[in-house]
Amino acid sequence: MLIPTSVFAATYTVSELLPTPLDSPDVVNTVSWDRTDTSYPDDDDKVLVNIGFPFTFKDVAYNQVRILTNGILHFGLDQRFHRDYRNDSLPTGEANRFIAPYWDDLVDDAQSSVTYGLKGDAPSRSFIVTWNNVRAYSNNLRYDFQVVLYENGDIRFRYANNTANGISATIGIEVDNGDFIQYSYNSSSVRTDFDLFFKNALLSLPNAVLDIRMDENEWLGDVGEVKDSSANALNGSVFAGALNANSNPPLPGNPGSCRYGMFNGSDQYINIPDNNVLDLTGSFTVSAWIKIDSLPASGLKTILSKDENYEFHVKPNGTINWWWQTVSPTATNQFDSTGVVTPGAWTHIAIRFQANNQTIFINGQASGSATFTGTPVTNNDPLQIGADQGAANREFNGDIDEVRVFDAALSDAQMVSLASATHFCSLANPGCSAAFADALSSNNDGVLNFSGTGQLVNSPDNILQFSSISPSVNTVCNGANCAADSGNPVSEMGFGSFPDTSVFNQDLSISNNQTGTLGAGGQQQFDDVVLGNGAVMNVNSAVSTYYIDTLTIGRFADVNLRPGNYWVRRLAIARDSKINVVGSGTARIFIKDDARFERNIWFNPNDNLGVTGDPSKLLIYAEGNLIFDRNIRAWAGIYSKADISLGRDSLYTGALTADNISIERNTSINYDAAAIAKLDFGPLCTSGSCNLGGFDIISSPSVALACPQSRAEIGFQAMCDDGISPKTDYIGTINLSTDENALSQFYTSLSGGSPVTSISLNGTESGVGSVYLYHQNENVNLQVSLEDQVSALDEIVSIDFRSAGFAVTGPDDFVCGNPKPLTLTAIGKVDDGSSACALLTGFTGNKDLSVWVNANYEQAAPTVSEAVNSPIMINGAAISNSAPHTSTSVSVNFSLGQATVDVEHLDAAQILGIEFAYDDGVSATPELRGKSGIFVVSPDTIKVAASNNQCTANYETCDKFVSAGSPFPITATAVCADGLETKAGSYRSNGDITLALNLVAPSIDGINGALSEGVIAIQDSDNGEKTITNQKVSEVGVFTISAQAPAFFGQTITTRASANIGRFYPDYFDLSLTPASFANSCSGFTYLDQDFFFDLNAAPELTIQAKNADDVLTQNYEGDFWKLGGSLVEQTNCSIGPATEGFCYTDNLSGAASFSSANAAQSYGGINGIRNINGQKVMILHNQSFDGFNYLRSVATGIQPFDADVNLQINLEDDDGVTGSVSLNNIGFTSDSDSGGVSFNTTNDQLLRHGRWKMENAYGPETQNLAIQAHAEYFSTKNKFEFNPDDSCTALNAANISLNGGSANPVALGSGTTTFSFNSPLIVKENENFSLSAPNAGNTGDVFIEVDLTSYPWLQFDWNQDGSLEDHPRIKASFGLYRGHDRIIYWREVMN
Repeated sequence: MLIPTSVFAATYTVSELLPTPLDSPDVVNTVSWDRTDTSYPDDDDKVLVNIGFPFTFKDVAYNQVRILTNGILHFGLDQRFHRDYRNDSLPTGEANRFIAPYWDDLVDDAQSSVTYGLKGDAPSRSFIVTWNNVRAYSNNLRYDFQVVLYENGDIRFRYANNTANGISATIGIEVDNGDFIQYSYNSSSVRTDFDLFFKNALLSLPNAVLDIRMDENEWLGDVGEVKDSSANALNGSVFAGALNANSNPPLPGNPGSCRYGMFNGSDQYINIPDNNVLDLTGSFTVSAWIKIDSLPASGLKTILSKDENYEFHVKPNGTINWWWQTVSPTATNQFDSTGVVTPGAWTHIAIRFQANNQTIFINGQASGSATFTGTPVTNNDPLQIGADQGAANREFNGDIDEVRVFDAALSDAQMVSLASATHFCSLANPGCSAAFADALSSNNDGVLNFSGTGQLVNSPDNILQFSSISPSVNTVCNGANCAADSGNPVSEMGFGSFPDTSVFNQDLSISNNQTGTLGAGGQQQFDDVVLGNGAVMNVNSAVSTYYIDTLTIGRFADVNLRPGNYWVRRLAIARDSKINVVGSGTARIFIKDDARFERNIWFNPNDNLGVTGDPSKLLIYAEGNLIFDRNIRAWAGIYSKADISLGRDSLYTGALTADNISIERNTSINYDAAAIAKLDFGPLCTSGSCNLGGFDIISSPSVALACPQSRAEIGFQAMCDDGISPKTDYIGTINLSTDENALSQFYTSLSGGSPVTSISLNGTESGVGSVYLYHQNENVNLQVSLEDQVSALDEIVSIDFRSAGFAVTGPDDFVCGNPKPLTLTAIGKVDDGSSACALLTGFTGNKDLSVWVNANYEQAAPTVSEAVNSPIMINGAAISNSAPHTSTSVSVNFSLGQATVDVEHLDAAQILGIEFAYDDGVSATPELRGKSGIFVVSPDTIKVAASNNQCTANYETCDKFVSAGSPFPITATAVCADGLETKAGSYRSNGDITLALNLVAPSIDGINGALSEGVIAIQDSDNGEKTITNQKVSEVGVFTISAQAPAFFGQTITTRASANIGRFYPDYFDLSLTPASFANSCSGFTYLDQDFFFDLNAAPELTIQAKNADDVLTQNYEGDFWKLGGSLVEQTNCSIGPATEGFCYTDNLSGAASFSSANAAQSYGGINGIRNINGQKVMILHNQSFDGFNYLRSVATGIQPFDADVNLQINLEDDDGVTGSVSLNNIGFTSDSDSGGVSFNTTNDQLLRHGRWKMENAYGPETQNLAIQAHAEYFSTKNKFEFNPDDSCTALNAANISLNGGSANPVALGSGTTTFSFNSPLIVKENENFSLSAPNAGNTGDVFIEVDLTSYPWLQFDWNQDGSLEDHPRIKASFGLYRGHDRIIYWREVMN
């Protein structure tokens, strides 16, 4: 959590809540700005609109609010606040009573809109204002954000894109200069992954003395089962079988009002025993939600009653009647509401008692009042809900909920809050979920310690099960103080002993940046599992439980867990890693030893941005301590039997429970009760499995051989007592027997072994098993029994055992497209008198056999036997029939009683057996029958294909595909190994197929990126092929996608990568420029025509970020995949478009001076400048001496001083057409008046001056030195040229000055000489810069002085009015003329 940067006597508190989508009003209104009292319509503008209900801002209710373009709602009198485009830190002296979700200089232009409107019904209405795609004037970024005003006084800020991050905005609320809360000021603070929620402390409800929520799972009539959620625990009881429900509560949702009580109107009610806190004599408030089925024909229907103290009822006309008695004076008082209730509709009713002032409220609004005096009578009666102390026929007929009693008179505004007050609903699985009763809980009455600023969000009641909370005043529970509930720890969770993982010896190692699979071959037990840096570990979904002694996860690694159990003795996770959960269900990590998690780890995010997640998908259970470092994001239920420590700057969503918990600063825990209720706790708790109903036989031969070498396979499924559902958690022992048990032998393997009389299942087999029976006697109706050893429930199957038939061997499981052999052996009794079960060697030649087959496509139990969807091929003959009478005749060539045939199947299925029958109908040979065992034909692989698979070489230059982060279709197809990749059309994945992204290029320093859709499932209706259209790749480059399918009836499907997919490229360039200003070229000012440059400390810094379509940086945009060329070039056309790629300067001024830029192309730094930049290039623009600027002056026009006002526009378009633009506006010169030394359109700074070099002819006697006027001037605000006293940088030297056309100095005059001299540097005075020495008496004449200003063009001037500037101005200095300066009258007054 970002703690508010400034708070003073704040009425409002702020919390960061889980993000919610932008609301939409019932009717959307688009703002039409009033365009008055503004110099910038639609920019600095306003409009006054109706809210739709009285909204209480602090303590004043407003029906109207002023919407300002610049991200503000303003209440009360117009303070011309809309004109203040520069955001200030709070408090500001510009205005008060405003809400600032994003106070910035914003423009509502043709591409944007601001909308508002009302949503919902009283008392739960909301007023919604949304700024859609508005433009920030300073940087041209587009923002989407929203503010919601709730009828109960709450305020919510939502931010819909991460460009609106607060970097140039003020976010907060100000009532006045002494009451404000500033969340942030000009800092990156807000994101899309949380909302800001403000509560008005004046509207918060006090603690109730009774709070009956009726949220119990069920009412059984037990004493005290109706719980009081207040601190007083005044639990009640139901009478006459009253029930509760949750199908249609008054406030739906979670949080909401949850369950409610149902009363039949004749004898049902709730009884709360008497307690002195319910005997109210001072101010009080009592409330309830009601939904009456029908109004009484006469009399009253009671809502609740404490008899003489207070009671209220519904009358036949629908009004509410409040009745009570008083002492001092003794009286009976009653009055009715002005409003009425509607049968069948929920209505909130409240009564408020104050001395001489009583009011009834309906749906939060006053509806009738009275002014009775006296003190209410108290009694020893119980408080009854739905009945009136035995008064006949007053029992309530309908539903009642949320009965609350307060020993204070709530304000009108609090009454609105009371009518919309919600709480989190009780959890659906209290046996386990009760261990997560709040965001933070103790299972051993431990201590909660906040060592820094942090917060809990969505706590049901701000009461936490800890013995103590430190500090005791903390304001961290929903913006209020958390309270400790000492001596009442939550229930513990646990199991038996932790599995012993030290005995395992198989290891798994996945090297840096490689991908591997846990349990790829079906293994469950591991010693060491090690992931290198950047490694990816997927999990074989065919295995649901893993045992790992040590699991070590390196930096930047990804672990993709499937739902199931992961028993880990020692766990270590390095920084910057992610633990993902793919598929539906909960992944449960059980940790034995203490575990420490390094910083920047994400647990169970839904996306690559780490913005959302589903806590119901991850449960972490530890027997030791859990220590989390900083910057953790977790969506999970986290439980420790020891202690938990949470580092700073982290976000946890779900719930955490331990003995003691400590929290460092800026860490937020968001309680998600709904997700916790959905957690599958696995072995920690049972959810009530079904009862055993018996067994179903899922496979058995109708005819079997009563021969030693033949064993009949009998497959079974444990079933629930409903006779329909499989009992997948069956644990037990099954006794095996026949009605000729002495002649029967059961085995657990087809190959034999030792006979058994029973078989045991341990719960991991999903209730499915097989046994193999050898029977030693012919019996056409042998009864085979499978009986549960405990319950004696059994299943009996009949099998015809014969001494003649076919013994069928094979085929083994195979991949479709790879035929497998099957052997038929004719067995019977031969004529030579030998025993039965002999090989019939005379069974030779081509024999026509009847063949039929059955298959199962449902991997989930129970097995469904059906005809094959596509034929089985036996020696090339297609077999698709499933019964003897529809069998297909196949010719098979026997030799000496044996034949081998090829079995082929270009589809996927579990074949429940191929059956063969032979009867020639002529010979005396009895019918021969035989059936193969069950075998599986699985797909060879899951082929992944996209529409572009052409990038096979020269990856950086191959055709572009789609931008990173943009959706594209992929197809996953189950294919056979027949060389043609024939589709296995009957394949069903029975769960999710895990998709993995594999980097092909850039191969050096490239990162792998991520897929938006990590799983795909092929269902029955997909015919073996599934297409998803919204796949995304987050990174730039070329990739393959591999598909790891769950085991198919226990058979592993080969994982194979797709052909290359790409090339992916950025979606856009996100550009930013730092503020900049020009440096003066001459001691605090600059001449027109004089080159100037950026201040060395304030040259613009350009950041180029290659982003994908989800606004995430693409780090592979570098090196050979950089497509922006070698440099930025200057353009003269600053409009945005392909022809203007580069940088461009424009002048915002329209005076006589024109801005000029002569900047060289800005290099990206060559090949080394674009390598290893991770998609982000940062460069300083125009900070070299040859990168100069100029304001060119007019020859004829004098120009008064001014400041520069220049815009810099950057337009980028790379070779792939990826574009981006940014502008930096109003660049001026740095001066002392600029904030922080940076100029932002400081047009009041007169830093640019129109200058000239001024010299005048001089005259004087030859006996005196002659001073010559020579100095710099500028055109002043007086509209004339004046001496420039600030010029101390004009550095003329001897080379710039010629005397009489030459360089000789001194110059001959008559018989003497005069020596020219000048001050260097020039003294900033008006008349003393040039001088000639006296040539002495009689040496008269002229000296012509010429100055070369070629190097000082800013001082040239059109002295002769010929339309061009003189670069060599010339004057004459004369000796021998006895007069003063031309412009001075010399005279002398003689005084006597």
